[in-house]
Amino acid sequence: MAKVLELIFMNNEGKRKTISIANPKSNISAQEARTAMEAVIAADVFATGEAGKLAAVDKAQIRNTTIEELN
Repeated sequence: MAKVLELIFMNNEGKRKTISIANPKSNISAQEARTAMEAVIAADVFATGEAGKLAAVDKAQIRNTTIEELN
């Protein structure tokens, strides 16, 4: 099963923006995710459309995906 950490932000235009990270550590806490998200916002390194930027933490979640290869 593949795991992806999804960091979901609100931008200054009121839209949700997601950063997906493959293979996160297995014991990540909600506080660790929030701290990382706050650091991403403070660094202001992502543009989200014309003059858009990440403005607030919305939520973090782990998405589990089962991949079944067809032979």
